[in-house]
Amino acid sequence: MARRVLPRVSSLCMCVSTCIGNKKKTKKNEKKLKNLLLDKKIKKKQILPIKSLPQFLDNLKGKNFIIDNKTCSIFYEKIIKSNFNILKFDDPVYELKSIKNSYEIKHMIEAHKKDGLALTRFIYWIKNINKKTITEVDAQNKLEINAAASEKAKEIQKTVKLHKDLLEDVYQAYKSFETSYQQISSEAQNNQEQLNKINTVLDTRLKEILSEEQFDKYITVFRTE
Repeated sequence: MARRVLPRVSSLCMCVSTCIGNKKKTKKNEKKLKNLLLDKKIKKKQILPIKSLPQFLDNLKGKNFIIDNKTCSIFYEKIIKSNFNILKFDDPVYELKSIKNSYEIKHMIEAHKKDGLALTRFIYWIKNINKKTITEVDAQNKLEINAAASEKAKEIQKTVKLHKDLLEDVYQAYKSFETSYQQISSEAQNNQEQLNKINTVLDTRLKEILSEEQFDKYITVFRTE
């Protein structure tokens, strides 16, 4: 029984389609495609613009066409169905992706710890303020501040070999910094004096937390341009 599939073209097309309307994602995606071409992992003829996909499908010849149950859209399924007998299967790539090595498992656990910590802090914040005054933007900003502060604290811990007992103090210092920075972030480039001020406040607080050796390393790594 003959079967016709699109091994690479369809996946690349769908990757392009998700970036429409987002210039940043489009540029990032274009860079990935260029790298794939330079590394000779794909050929130029294997890259198909998303707008050309319906016509490409119409021009294919054959009797049977395999699609994935979970990812093929109704729009493309209708186009394929008009010319082929559809055979639905689960994409074997899913099972291959589910197999993780020890390095991946380790970092998945770390990622869950970070997410759990951020969520716990967020829920604590929600429960201890007037919920009626919180807007969706307030909640989003709080999550972004918590996530940024947590990431920075982890960087400090790794860089200066910070004891875990001091991690919370560093996190709180960065949270204050991120809160202040968010208030001026839209005009940070035009408000260098204010940016310098909140950087100085952060440095002063970290100097109180870190040892002299740790603080010198912090300045070298994070402040020296």
